[in-house]
Amino acid sequence: MKIIPIVAGILDTNCFLVVNTQKGTAVLIDAPPESKEIILGYLEQENCKLEAILLTHSHWDHSADANPLKTLTDAKVFVHALDNYRLEEPMKHTIFDIGFEIEPCRADTLLEGEEILEFETITFRVVHTPGHTEGSVVYVCDQLECAFAGDTIFYLSVGRSDLPGGNPEQLQESINRLLSELPENYTLYVGHYQETSVGFEKIHNPYLMLI
Repeated sequence: MKIIPIVAGILDTNCFLVVNTQKGTAVLIDAPPESKEIILGYLEQENCKLEAILLTHSHWDHSADANPLKTLTDAKVFVHALDNYRLEEPMKHTIFDIGFEIEPCRADTLLEGEEILEFETITFRVVHTPGHTEGSVVYVCDQLECAFAGDTIFYLSVGRSDLPGGNPEQLQESINRLLSELPENYTLYVGHYQETSVGFEKIHNPYLMLI
């Protein structure tokens, strides 16, 4: 089992390919613009089939390549129900002119939170963490002692709550819940910048009481 980090797009967005080398399968967390060819290259290199694309939220910098990858790999797309509107009409919600077109994407599964997602590759728990967007989620993988947190929390920082759909009170509540429920040794794979850990952020993150 391996986690392959990939940085792509004009906002240097992180996405992560979780690969089960024994079963020849993989799951992708987030699909930023300009990530498609990189991801396809890793899938070929690892000789594995992409089972699913799990979106932490539907901002374009995390979801622009979801539909192209779905079309090419037949992977199933998962997103929280409250974030689905951006996925279906992405060009209405880019906030500023990004200079390229994003294909609409139809999700295969709309999440509500607290689901257990069992794939051939590995199993994830879904934690609904609204605040950055209405439908932000964190995908917890207990087998690998980690969580894929999207833009909910960063290394020594937190996600923005001033964009459409954001809410600072919800974000604070979501982060407090996440950090209290996860073991301190769990790695946090985040949407931008470097990875971190639950224990480190609980002690050192200066924004937890300020957002």
